[in-house]
Amino acid sequence: MIGRLMLAGTITQRQLNAALKFGTAWRKWASLAGIPPHVLTQREPGLRKEPQASAWQKAKQAFYGASAELRRSGMGVWRLVELLVMDDEWPLQPLPALMVCKLREGLTRLADHYGLPEAS
Repeated sequence: MIGRLMLAGTITQRQLNAALKFGTAWRKWASLAGIPPHVLTQREPGLRKEPQASAWQKAKQAFYGASAELRRSGMGVWRLVELLVMDDEWPLQPLPALMVCKLREGLTRLADHYGLPEAS
């Protein structure tokens, strides 16, 4: 869904890249934490190896750091990104202008957090 927003011109490529990077960080952390994944990342049944402490710590710091940055934009932004990136759901069609504004702000914060380059 987040990709569709970029194709529609609602968000920039930089904001999309930030969202995708955040989604990757979340999936890695969720996998190592052993928590149930959201819709797109259903785990196969079977035994799970315990992650190495260093891998777990690195994934946790990456996700929590990005999450903290995103939450600075407000809890509504967190929920919107959760729906679009983690759950791959479309909350409203079309997104209200205030939600679009907040989403852009949150994704720009993430892009800055990740040090993604501005479009030239």
